Parts: sequence; structure tokens; C-alpha cells
Amino acid sequence: MLRSSTVLLLTLLALPAAAQELPEPPADAFDLSAAIADGTPLSAAAAADAALAAAPSLERARALARAAEAQIARTRAAMLPRLELSAAYQRVDGFEDGSIALGGDPAAIEAARALAASVTDPAARALWLGTIEQQAAGAVTIAIPRDRVRFSARLTWAASDLFFSVLPAIEASEAGARVREHELEATRAATRRSALEAYYGLARARGAHAVTVEAQRQARAQRASVEAAVRAGYLTVADQHAADARVAEVEQALVAAEAGVEVADAALRMLMGREPGAPFGVALGEVRAAAAADPASAVATRAELRALRAAIDAHRAAGRVEEARGYPRLALFAGADLANPNPYQIPPRQEFTPSWELGAMLVWAPNDTLSAVHRGDELGAERAALEARLVELERLVRLEVAQSVARARAAERGIEAAHAAERAAEAAYAARLAEVRAGRATTAELFAAEGQLHRARLAALDAEVARRLALVHADYASGRL
Repeated sequence: MLRSSTVLLLTLLALPAAAQELPEPPADAFDLSAAIADGTPLSAAAAADAALAAAPSLERARALARAAEAQIARTRAAMLPRLELSAAYQRVDGFEDGSIALGGDPAAIEAARALAASVTDPAARALWLGTIEQQAAGAVTIAIPRDRVRFSARLTWAASDLFFSVLPAIEASEAGARVREHELEATRAATRRSALEAYYGLARARGAHAVTVEAQRQARAQRASVEAAVRAGYLTVADQHAADARVAEVEQALVAAEAGVEVADAALRMLMGREPGAPFGVALGEVRAAAAADPASAVATRAELRALRAAIDAHRAAGRVEEARGYPRLALFAGADLANPNPYQIPPRQEFTPSWELGAMLVWAPNDTLSAVHRGDELGAERAALEARLVELERLVRLEVAQSVARARAAERGIEAAHAAERAAEAAYAARLAEVRAGRATTAELFAAEGQLHRARLAALDAEVARRLALVHADYASGRL
């Protein structure tokens, strides 16, 4: 390209149309925030709320929490005495009808009366006959009932289990319920974090697409100007090929940018449970300053750590339950029967007769004691592993808090630098464009300035997104999300 001021003046006078076709500086024509907000409006908070409403992992966590509450109720039911009601009917058969005579055989009694009547001594005869009559009066014939009906009620209360097993079991169940509650809270925080990450990922993808669309517009406008200059003979064919290559390069990047928007939007819609549609319009909005974080407070409030502490409590209580299985067991019981015949009635009668009983029973199984000792050792080792895991996670949380806060502060400092670089790139592009108009720069230098401008815009957007993501991660690490 001719560079002298004289030739430049002739060029501008001879080709005013070609000069006017060169693109204007884009600072007033391109608004990146408006470009990424185009579409169905969606805020970051709305995206997080929709993800919470649609997350299957949250529904699973809620179901496990309900199961834990039901387990507490089931364990508490063991405090009540055990009531057993039963009814039975039995038919005994397979042998001939029979009976059992008590007090003497009737035939023998008649024979004895005949012998007593033959005694001549009146006193001896009277004494003997009286004895025979007493035997005859006490004679009882016991029938064997074939049909047996019984209604029973039994009330049993394991008194020792209440103190040694049931109360620790309730404590273990309540600790397990706290584990599920904290896991639900942790799942909720992780879901919000994932939704916000996907939202800002869509913002980054839409920003890259918007910058690429603007780059395509500028590249095409520049190619049109170069073609006009080539036709007038003031630029070479090489310049036109460079402009064509620039357009092709930008269009190739645009295809990748469009795919990036589709992927990012699909990921966000999946988390929100939405059907496919046009990409959401995102708005970065205002952003707050990074809050100071206390690692000790994060260790105390993080849901994952609280769930682990509750799991340790559950294992400790479960260990006491297992120890109690080896103790002697004292049970109190009471029962009532209405049976026909009643087995406790002698002689049995073919009629309904009530009976009741009270008692206590002490049982000890040495094998259970040995098994309880080994099971207690097993639970103790598992609890020790959980405690070591808790210490490890506490250290990781402290590190995560420190890293996230440092990243958030670094992102705050990087925002101004990124926007300053963007303003400088816009000024450089405008200056380079003026130089091209004046004939003091080549199209290659203009394309380089344009590329620098697009990269600066993307860097500014990336800095804005990085700052918000850093705040999200800092809130999550501190247990505030």
C-alpha cells in the first residue's frame, strides 16, 4: 500500500466511496451485555430456584430424610410392651372315644355292696357299706374333648432392653435423621452451585457468540472495503485474499460459538428440567464485593461436615446397642386365656373357662455376648475411620475457603484491568482504522487490531463471569450458598 502523504491525499480525493465503506469504530455500535441478554430473560437466582425445584437428587435426599424419620418412629415403638392376640381351633381325632374314671369302677362297687350285705355283724356291715358309698359318690368319669377352642392375650415388656438397647437405638436413629437432613442441605447447596455454574457458563458462551457475530460483521464490512480498493487498483489481490481468509476464519469460529451456546443452554435446561428451546437471555447484573470468610465458621456450618459428625454420633449410639445385646435380658409378661377346655383346669370340662398368668423371665446367651463384643469392635473401627475422615475434610474445607476467597479477590482486581484492556483495545482499533483510512497502515495491521479488540472483549466478559463464579464458590465453601 502507498504510504506517502501525497499519495494518500490523492487516494482520499479519488476514492471517497471506498474510504467511506471502511467500518466505523464499534464502541457505540456493539453492546455485549445487550447481546447476551437477548432471548427469554432468566436471572441467576431464578435459574438456581428452578434447578432446586427440578433436581432428582433433591427428591432422593428428601425421600431418605422421610425414611429416617420413619425409622425414629419405628424405634420408639419398641418402648411399648408387646401385645399378642391369638385365636385357635383344634380338632383331635384318630382314636376311639374314651374316658378316664376316677374314684372306682362301678361294677366293682356293686360287687363290694353284695359282699358287704353278706356280713352278719351289723356294725361291721354298716361301716363297710358307708365306705363303699363314699367311693361311689367320689367316682368321676373324665371325657377327652375332641374340639378345642382358645382365645389368648399376651403382654410382654422387655424391661432391660428399654434402658440398654431401645434408648441408644432411638439416639442412633435420631442421629441418622440428622445425617439425612444435612445431606439434603448439602445436596441443595451443590445443586445451586451447579445451576449457577451452568448459568454463567451460558453467559460466557453467549458472550463468545456475540463477539464472534460482531467480528463477522466487521470482517465482512472490511472485505467489502478491500474489494472496492482492489478494483480501484489501490490494494493488491493479496489484501483481498487476506480479507477473504479473515471472513472464513471468523465464520468457522462462529460455527463453534453457536455449538457452544447450544451445549451450554442444554446443560442449564437439563438442570432446570426445561424442554429444549431458544437460548435463554442472561444478565450479569450487579455484583457484590467478596465477603470475608472465617475457615472456623465454615468448618462448623458446612452441611457435609455436620452430616459426618452426625454419622459419628450414630455409630457411637449403635455401638452401645450392640453391647447391650450381650447383656442378660429381663422380660415381664402377663397373659389371659379363654379356652374350651382350659388346659389348666383338672378335670377338663367341655366349656369356656378363663385363666390368667403373671411372670418374669431372665435370659442370658453367652454366644450373644461374644458376638456383641466383636460387633462393637467393628463399629468402633468404623467410627474411628469416620473421625479420621472428618479431620481430613475439615482441613480440605479450610483450604477451599482460603482458595475461594483468594480467587474472588483476585477476580475483583482483574475486573478493572480487563475493562482497561478492553478500552485500550477499542482505542487501538479506532486509531488503526484511522491510519488505514489515512493510508498509514495495512489491512493486516487492522485485522490484528480487530482481533485484539475481540479478545479484549472476551477477556472482559470472562473476568466478569469469573468474578461471579468466584463468589459462588466462596459462598459454597463458607457454607452460605
